[in-house]
Amino acid sequence: MKHILFTLFLSLFVFNTNANAQSIENLDISVKINKQVTTLDVTVKMSINPAHKGDLKLVLNDSASGLEVVRKGAPLEYLFDKENKPNIYFDGGLITIASSDLIAGNVIDFKYTLDIPKIDYFITKGSSEGITKQNGFETGMYSAWLPTELSNGNFNYSINIHVPNGYRAIGNGNITSLGSNIWHIKSNSKQFDVPVIVSDIIENEIYELGEINVVVSHFGKAKSDVSKLAKDIKSILTLFNQRFGPLMKKGTMRFAFVPRKGVSYSRDGFAVINDTGFEIDKFQTIAHEIGHFWFSGADSSSWEDWLNESYAEYGALMAIQQKYGASEFIKKTQEFADVSAGSPPIFEVNRKSDISGLVLYRKGPVILEETRRKIGNKKFNLLIKSVINLELKTTKKLLESLSAILTESELDWFEEQLHL
Repeated sequence: MKHILFTLFLSLFVFNTNANAQSIENLDISVKINKQVTTLDVTVKMSINPAHKGDLKLVLNDSASGLEVVRKGAPLEYLFDKENKPNIYFDGGLITIASSDLIAGNVIDFKYTLDIPKIDYFITKGSSEGITKQNGFETGMYSAWLPTELSNGNFNYSINIHVPNGYRAIGNGNITSLGSNIWHIKSNSKQFDVPVIVSDIIENEIYELGEINVVVSHFGKAKSDVSKLAKDIKSILTLFNQRFGPLMKKGTMRFAFVPRKGVSYSRDGFAVINDTGFEIDKFQTIAHEIGHFWFSGADSSSWEDWLNESYAEYGALMAIQQKYGASEFIKKTQEFADVSAGSPPIFEVNRKSDISGLVLYRKGPVILEETRRKIGNKKFNLLIKSVINLELKTTKKLLESLSAILTESELDWFEEQLHL
């Protein structure tokens, strides 16, 4: 049961991006992939925040071999505990570098080799026909393929990926080919993850939505299927821009449809969708991940994650209503109510418990729909935008902001729902 819930709800998990907690300011990364696509040779130049204090604690995949940690050309002492998993969401052990070995603002160099099967999100069994592990891989922070902070944080990064002949790389940011089988990805803004997909069969299709380029990356889908996906993406983006406020006036958004089961996830302007399931379920996942372009930033390691997940999932219900009609919206909402009946309150639910996903992804959207019915569409739209506009995304701050929108009795009722 735990594995099932983990697979379902990790697919929508967004980590805490509290800039005050960050130690890493910038990552300059170089990756070399061997011809058999079985190993990665990784070098990382990590710039440390001058305000960092105390020991530096990082998660790294425990398959990392030949690890070297260097500062100013001299080896740096470290501990690498591979036995204890320090973060339940990251597949890695704990690296500790003592504060006495750190100088604020310095750059630390990491060098190591990784086995691709140990960091790969792809599950070859059950993948689309014709896709094998030799066709490429996908990785990101869940597999801790880079030294990653326990609590995460926002940082800039650039990455050069040296690939075998015929392969290409995509990820989150500005992507350019440097020739000689080298792909360069640079973050457009501070991020909290470095997702990368490398393959010899991935294809890109570009669609326009005003001045926004919508890029659909896929593994050999029929042109008509890709066009349908692009149509859905554009309709969802248009709906959310109208209801939640404009996200961006121009630029690029990328959606990668990967041939595997398991997690889907969203980063700023970049979403990766598992390409399995029934049509409406896939549409719901796409809409949820797009919803995170607006709803993110609350501490996802705590119950405050409902400000990310419940709202993004309610957005998905709104998109279902637009495409499939009111009857499907009502049906889905009732299914959510039925499956979450008797579940614990949202307020202070244990985010690490098996039941928390059910509370945040199913109970939360039901409460939001009940709230809309009680306070009306006009006030509800303001409530939604209050979450988006909060600088410090906590429920306490939300309730404070809602005092200017809702009556005292409405606000009391809304707060009560979080305790039921």
